[in-house]
Amino acid sequence: IYSLTGNMNLRLAYSKTLARPTFREIAPYTTYDFMGGDTYLGNTGLKRTLIDNLDLRWEWFQRPGEIYAVSAFYKKFMNPIERVIINVNHVIMWKNVDAAQVMGLEFEMRKRLDVLHAGLGNFLFGANLSLVDSWVDISPGELVMTRETRPDAAETRPFAGQSPYLLNLNLSYDNLEKGISASIYYNIFGERLSEVSLG
Repeated sequence: IYSLTGNMNLRLAYSKTLARPTFREIAPYTTYDFMGGDTYLGNTGLKRTLIDNLDLRWEWFQRPGEIYAVSAFYKKFMNPIERVIINVNHVIMWKNVDAAQVMGLEFEMRKRLDVLHAGLGNFLFGANLSLVDSWVDISPGELVMTRETRPDAAETRPFAGQSPYLLNLNLSYDNLEKGISASIYYNIFGERLSEVSLG
């Protein structure tokens, strides 16, 4: 962390993290999702996912409780886990792919609304926008199946479960004297690949 001024920082961080399979993902039996109608089959051969994380962040704390920040991030996944459709009956299994990469920008702000009117001093508005690019190298078997119907298909595809953008908005009210706290949240994200199938 490098302090640019008394209320402005530049942060650089690197970390290694891991994600282990959940019980459902490795359970050696089939389960049924009564809400979605899908059948899930566990995979006892799943490996844990190792992740290299690199983050660069500029942040400005204009007043207590307020922040403006811009971040750039890069993540490299080894053996990430994806949901895969394994047959025409829509049986879904979890499988490791060799590698995936995710990079993007994040913009964040929290601002007290007394700048608009003195009577809004207990209100705080927050917003967070992430713009993300992700890719996975398609396995040779999957690429052959894909190119049977789309000969010009690329050798990469988006990382399953990763949206190209995410937006979070919130409006909070805090009155310490009366012991009242309330918040409204709104979230939207772009289309994401839910499950992968051969081709």
